[in-house]
Amino acid sequence: MKIAVIIMILFTAAPFLLGHGVTVTAEKRYPCVVVNARYHGSKALVNARVTIRFENEKKEFQMGNTDKNGNFSFLPDKAGQWTVTVDDLIGHRGKKTVTVTGDFFKPPASREKEKISQKSTRIEEVTRESASSKLSPPEYQEICNGTYNYD
Repeated sequence: MKIAVIIMILFTAAPFLLGHGVTVTAEKRYPCVVVNARYHGSKALVNARVTIRFENEKKEFQMGNTDKNGNFSFLPDKAGQWTVTVDDLIGHRGKKTVTVTGDFFKPPASREKEKISQKSTRIEEVTRESASSKLSPPEYQEICNGTYNYD
């Protein structure tokens, strides 16, 4: 009888004892990084503590709390590895490393200008190449449609 009661208590308490996993995602949206934290059941971590650190620095870059949707944003000030730790302070914790490159700090309009410049340069090359029959019409069409892979 005692064993049955103990087993029943363990099965009833198991979800609370095991806790939930946490998923932390990050999206780079110039000029900030938007972090979202959710329990594995997809419920947002509301008012969870967030700590942002740059690479191996001991001091926090920023601290704060998630909003009602589990979101938190920060403005990185340099390129490198940023570690985001989200903790609900009752045993659920998640981490995410975000890589910020130097390109991140260019405003979207600046990035678009670079693409246009690359496209213009490539169109000039294509025009010269097609005049000497080195480039096929489909490649020229891809460039004009914006679907050409410049890499």
